[in-house]
Amino acid sequence: TFSQLYPYHRLTQKAINTQMTCALHLSQEKKDKQWLIEAGALGEKLIATATSEKEKEQFLLTTAEIYKSAEEYDKVFELLNPYSKGQKDINYRVQLFLGEIYVSQGDYAKALDLYDSIARSAGNREIKEIALYRQGFLYFSEGHYEMASDIFTQYIRSFSSGSYGDGALYYKGECLKYMNQADLAILQYENLLSNYPEGTYRYNSLVSLVTLYTDKGEYDKALEYATILTKDYKEYDHEDMIRELDLLRQGMGKNTVSLLTEYKKAGELTTESGRQRALELGKLYLASVNTENQGESLLQDLVAYYKKTVPDSNADISGENNTIPLSQTDTCTAGEASFTLGEYYRNKNQNEKAGELFLESTFYFSFSDTERAAAALYRSAESYEAAGFTGDAVSIVETLQELYPNSSWVQLGKSLLKLQ
Repeated sequence: TFSQLYPYHRLTQKAINTQMTCALHLSQEKKDKQWLIEAGALGEKLIATATSEKEKEQFLLTTAEIYKSAEEYDKVFELLNPYSKGQKDINYRVQLFLGEIYVSQGDYAKALDLYDSIARSAGNREIKEIALYRQGFLYFSEGHYEMASDIFTQYIRSFSSGSYGDGALYYKGECLKYMNQADLAILQYENLLSNYPEGTYRYNSLVSLVTLYTDKGEYDKALEYATILTKDYKEYDHEDMIRELDLLRQGMGKNTVSLLTEYKKAGELTTESGRQRALELGKLYLASVNTENQGESLLQDLVAYYKKTVPDSNADISGENNTIPLSQTDTCTAGEASFTLGEYYRNKNQNEKAGELFLESTFYFSFSDTERAAAALYRSAESYEAAGFTGDAVSIVETLQELYPNSSWVQLGKSLLKLQ
C-alpha cells in the first residue's frame, strides 16, 4: 500500500486515515469485529505520524475508542498506559478515558478515585469540570445521594456557567428528592427551569416538580407545572396526570384517585382487571358521603355487566346444576359486587332491593365460596323480612338449611324468623 511504500511521504497520514475509515465502514457493513481491530491497528500507525501534541491526543483517543468498541480492553490499556502519567492535558484526557473503561467494567471505586485525582490536580478547567461532573454522576448512579449532592454543589459553585450546569442542577435535585428534602429539591428544579429554559433536563424537572408538589398537597402548583408539560410536550400523554390533579384539588383522596386511574388504564368494565378495580373503587366511593352516589352508580354498572353476561344468575342458587361463563376471579368479583351493593341498600332501608342483590350474590358465591353463599342467603332473608315479605324470607331460610345444613347461618336464620 501507499503508506507502506512511502512511510515518510506527506500524504502517508492521509492514506492511513483513509484506510482506517474504510476498515470502520467494513466493520459496520459486515458486522465483523476483526475489521474494528484492523482499524485500531491502523490508528496506532496514525499516532506515529502526528506532528503536534493536539494531533497525537486526537489520534490516540480515537484509536482507544475503536478498541473500546471492539471490547479489546487489554489493547486499550496497552495503548493508553504510557500516556496516563504526567501533568499535561493529554495525560489527563487519557485518564478521563480510562475512567470510562473502569466504569464499563464495573470498577466504580477505581473510576471515582481517578476522577477525584483529576478534579484536584488538573490545571485545565474543562478537564477539571468533566472529572468533577462524572464523579458526581457516578456517585448518584450508585445511590450515594448525599455524596453526589455535595459533589454537584461543588460543581455548581466552581463552574456556574459550565457545560454540565443543567445536569448538575437536575441531579442535585434528584439527590435531594431521594434524601426526602422536597423543598430543597424543588428549589433546584425551579432554578434549572429559570436558567436553562430549553435545557436537556427541562422535561424531567417538570415531571419531578409535579410529583413533589402533589406529595406536598399543593395541587394548584402541581397543576401549573402539569399544564406546562401538556402544552410544551404534546408528544407525551399527560391526560391522566391532569385528571388526577383536578380530582385531588377537588378534595378526592389520593387512594381513590390512584385507583380511578388504574381502573381507566385497565379498560374499565371491558377487562377482568378493570372489573376488579371497579369493585375496589365502588367500595371506596361508598365509604364517603361525598362520593357514595358515584359508588352506587359504578357498582350498579358492574352488577348489570354480570347479569348481562350470566342472564340466569337466579336460576339455581345451589350452583350444582349450572356452569358459569366466568373465570374464578370474575365469579368472586360478581358475588362481592352484588353483596356490597346489597349491604348499601340494606343500610339505606331499601330492603327489597337489598334482598334481591343478596340472592344474586348467592348464585355467584355458590361456585367458589359456600360460606359466603350461606351468609348472602341469610342477609337476603333478613332483608325480605325487614321489607315485610315474611313468606319469601321463610322460603329462603329453608333453602339455606337445605343447601348448607352445617352452616352457622342456618340457626341465625331460624332465630330471625322464630322457626323450629
